[in-house]
Amino acid sequence: MRANLWKSRQVIGSLSLPASRLLRVCVARADRNARLPKGFTARITNIRVIDGDSIEGDFNRQRARVRLYGIDAPELGQAGGAESADNLAAMARRSGALLMEVMSYDRYGRVVGLLYPAHSGRRS
Repeated sequence: MRANLWKSRQVIGSLSLPASRLLRVCVARADRNARLPKGFTARITNIRVIDGDSIEGDFNRQRARVRLYGIDAPELGQAGGAESADNLAAMARRSGALLMEVMSYDRYGRVVGLLYPAHSGRRS
């Protein structure tokens, strides 16, 4: 009986998946869509600057995009955009890692947070 359950298929729309694969997909979606509570602080490493007010980095074995709270920098194609991205990249290089404090989420589901150098004395 157990072997038959493992080999059974679940149908979602027109997508047919083995039940074991379906469980992994649902768990991955739940992790990706999980919202961190306001005030949550995490150490971010492997930082990539997207533009002057957004970064992408690793924390807690996840990759996340973070938009800087209270900052509205020009986009890369706009005047001053490359300079603002370079300044943010320089800060990230100097610190090596950053601490992120969750403030809220934007309409695209990105974390909006405060960033601090990891050596600033704030707790992670």
